[in-house]
Amino acid sequence: MYPDEDGYLHFEVELAELPELGEGLVGAQCSLGLRDAVGYYRDTNLYLYTKSTAQYGASVGGLDLTENLTPMIQNVSSLTQVTQDMLQPDGTFRVEGYLFNQVDKLLINGVEAVVDPDSLLWYCDIQLEPGVNIVNAYAYKGDAQGKSYLAQIYYTGEGPGLTLHVHPDANGVYRVYEDRFLLSGSVTTLLDDAQIYINGCLVEGAYDFGNASGADTVSQSFSHEIPLHEGHNYVTVLAADYSGAATSVTVDLYYMDFPFEDVAQDAWYRDSVEFAHACGWIRGITDTTFAPNRELTRAQLVTILYRMAGEPEVTAASPFTDVAASAWYGDAVTWAAENGIAEGMSATAFAPNQTATREQMVTFLARFAEFSGVDTTATGDLGDFTDASKVSAYAEDAMTWAVHTGIIHGMGNGKLDPKGTATRAQFATTVLRLYDLLQA
Repeated sequence: MYPDEDGYLHFEVELAELPELGEGLVGAQCSLGLRDAVGYYRDTNLYLYTKSTAQYGASVGGLDLTENLTPMIQNVSSLTQVTQDMLQPDGTFRVEGYLFNQVDKLLINGVEAVVDPDSLLWYCDIQLEPGVNIVNAYAYKGDAQGKSYLAQIYYTGEGPGLTLHVHPDANGVYRVYEDRFLLSGSVTTLLDDAQIYINGCLVEGAYDFGNASGADTVSQSFSHEIPLHEGHNYVTVLAADYSGAATSVTVDLYYMDFPFEDVAQDAWYRDSVEFAHACGWIRGITDTTFAPNRELTRAQLVTILYRMAGEPEVTAASPFTDVAASAWYGDAVTWAAENGIAEGMSATAFAPNQTATREQMVTFLARFAEFSGVDTTATGDLGDFTDASKVSAYAEDAMTWAVHTGIIHGMGNGKLDPKGTATRAQFATTVLRLYDLLQA
């Protein structure tokens, strides 16, 4: 590499197999980042000439750039994600680029850019709207005009534009009863591509979404079987897209033998009990006994919902005189009453040890669903059930919603049995259905 008397730098590169095409222009992009390169080849040598700025004219890829007015954008591609922390102090986003030649005016989305006359580097601060922003750059010189190539910014505001859902989630310990576990989930991104890594290993197939426009979010599901050892297994799932956005969750899979000897492998409620127990929501009567057919108490009902909510801190005093703050269900009852999920049998009595009826169970579930952001507006009616008239007025909307969303299916023979008692197995089953609804 050496400079000539005009200030050009000469690069001489040996080519072992150069086609015999004679002298001519070579389509070359200098790998050293010098954008204004002109080249030709002779014999077995490739010669590249470049100058520190493009204002004198050059050729790239066989194109004469002497009069080229195309504005080049450096920091925005065909789709670039921008978050709030990437903005200027005044709330604008700075677009940067360069010119091949001097121009009279350069407009970026109608805003005049600042151009350095020596380097021909330019910048322009523009306002972004949430979602896709197309960046148009127009350069003018006399009557001539040049336009940039397609560039888009997806402005996501404060969020990363990348959402990762994993089953199970990272809330607490998830108990597993087999030595292999199928971890699953999905990633939603504003960009075309994202990759999923589980404990540092790329999950094959969870990338290249193929949404070339990038105008809408795209989602990709993934699953990966993980071998487990006895005890805690910490699994980290990382999602990253090509904008540099990344998010991760760590799941604690606790491998253990299924503890309940009274829950048969082929029992209709087995999967529900396994799931609810694995999430830590439902516990046994003893270490090895679940008692699936035992009646569910009102204290047990609200305690399970409280655990599903993540056991938030409770600071309020219980409004019920029959619920001691030190009771194992004390915080759960107080939380449920405070958030409108459960009501007492009177203003001062909750009756924690009283058996929960099926309509009470459904009412508490509906209120919990509404608390969790689900629309519980009742649609349809209960006309398919012969005992629909026995549903209490306070529970009618909740029961209608639960039937039409599949939370409950009835007792068979066309009956709801609203005043009948709920069993622990029944509640475990409705809990799983409610969880599926909340995840939808």
